[in-house]
Amino acid sequence: MKKKSQLSLEFMSFLSFAILLSIILLVVINITLGEKITEKNFLELKNLGYSIQRELILATEVYDGYSRTIFVPEQINSLDYSLSNTDRLLIIRFEETDITFPIPKINGVVVKGNNTIRKTAGVVYIDVE
Repeated sequence: MKKKSQLSLEFMSFLSFAILLSIILLVVINITLGEKITEKNFLELKNLGYSIQRELILATEVYDGYSRTIFVPEQINSLDYSLSNTDRLLIIRFEETDITFPIPKINGVVVKGNNTIRKTAGVVYIDVE
């Protein structure tokens, strides 16, 4: 009888250890996956910022009469973010993190959706459609 109870106790101990190990492994995988997703979203938003920055720099370097419409998506990877600009900075904010990009002096505000960039008399304007 003692052998059966000892075998049962050993089996339960092994099973408990295996379950604990599985839970720890799942937690580690979940944390790592969450970090990868956050990193991917951060890179996507950086790419968006660099794209807008390049468009604005291009507008300052070309001739008067330049006009181009760019589209800024409402969400990136189902992620909400906010977009604003100051005199010389484009700011993308998500999850309480600001990503800033230096931009040339422009008149207007970059918004989500269609933005028309135009250059008139040496000044770059952004008009919302």
